[in-house]
Amino acid sequence: MLHLHHKYIDELKSYFPQLEIIGGLPKASNMFGDKLPKLIIMDDLMTDLFKDPGMTDLFSRHSRHNNISLIFTTQNFYDNGSTKTIVRQCNVQVIFDNPMDKVLTRSIGSAITTQQPDFLNNCFQSLRHFFPEEKYPYILIDGSASKKMNDIMFRSHIFPDESNDIQPICFFQNPQYNKKRN
Repeated sequence: MLHLHHKYIDELKSYFPQLEIIGGLPKASNMFGDKLPKLIIMDDLMTDLFKDPGMTDLFSRHSRHNNISLIFTTQNFYDNGSTKTIVRQCNVQVIFDNPMDKVLTRSIGSAITTQQPDFLNNCFQSLRHFFPEEKYPYILIDGSASKKMNDIMFRSHIFPDESNDIQPICFFQNPQYNKKRN
């Protein structure tokens, strides 16, 4: 498996010669020396990321002023105070369906769609119904202020399928929805 990993990295480097693979969190001193745009992907560094106060600054200030795009993966959406600050700075979030934790999905959904707190869970239910063979259903939540499609905040299937076709699915809130109060 490690051999395949190295082969993939070598292939990426053939397309992107300036690609750097760094273990651990990025260091600020390595990011601000030039004006080149940067994409930083932090995978499986949740604990380190949320403990380092420099990462909160990177997400909240430095990335915007230094042409840096950040991607981080996490298994736990809510961890502590710095987590909330970092998550709030994310313009786009990708949430994967977790049938074992509907409360988390409802919590994320109700923060965005306050009038329809079960909106995200209902979206995932639709994905499971119409695409039962899909292994990892996801919803992309686009909260960027500068997006051109303001009404299309919730999407799935945004990548090409086996036949190289892209057939996106968009979810829309129902403006006539009224949650019944008991």
